[in-house]
Amino acid sequence: MNLQPLYTTFALILSLPTAAAHADIVFDNGQPRGNIGGNAYALTSSVQADDFSLDAPQTIAAVRFWALERHFGFSGSVLWTIRADDGGKPAASSIASDLATPSRIATGFLDEDHFAAPESIVEFGITPLTLPAGHYWLTLHNGPLTFDLQDNAQHFFLWEESAAVPRPGNGFEDPTLFDDSWQITGGEAAFQLLVPEPTTLLTTFLALIIGLSRRRTS
Repeated sequence: MNLQPLYTTFALILSLPTAAAHADIVFDNGQPRGNIGGNAYALTSSVQADDFSLDAPQTIAAVRFWALERHFGFSGSVLWTIRADDGGKPAASSIASDLATPSRIATGFLDEDHFAAPESIVEFGITPLTLPAGHYWLTLHNGPLTFDLQDNAQHFFLWEESAAVPRPGNGFEDPTLFDDSWQITGGEAAFQLLVPEPTTLLTTFLALIIGLSRRRTS
């Protein structure tokens, strides 16, 4: 087989300017309220939950949320679950769950309402999860459930409140760490759910060339 046309196309693609890969937002619960009377929810002494809805089937591949940290309050990992809705609160069992090691990017913002705590954008990938249209809950906890120090003025890691959703919101917290004693927070947390990054044309052509080359060699 003559592979020259494919190699020529591949060279043309390499010569094109490349755009930064990105993941699209499939659900957006808004960014933080900040110092304008914003609340923040304890992720160490409690499990926090906020709801999201999908109008059509979607594959979720990453979670992004906004957090405040004071005096090294972050454990280094985040325990997350996605749960179905059970009468307006998180269902007892999870659809998916894992302990993630997220990336964090400092925004440079200091929340004066929370002891000038620095803000960061926290993001972690998950094994791609396809959900049908419906109503669901995202829960987060700072580290494994065995990490349950009390949040206080000296030491905390908090999930910021969303500015996009008016109060009162549908957020819940479980201060006893998943015994399903959910208590309404009256606010909405700042988070986004992301879909997988699309496969680039360059990657597709590279895989095609490698496959054809192997067939020709064999």
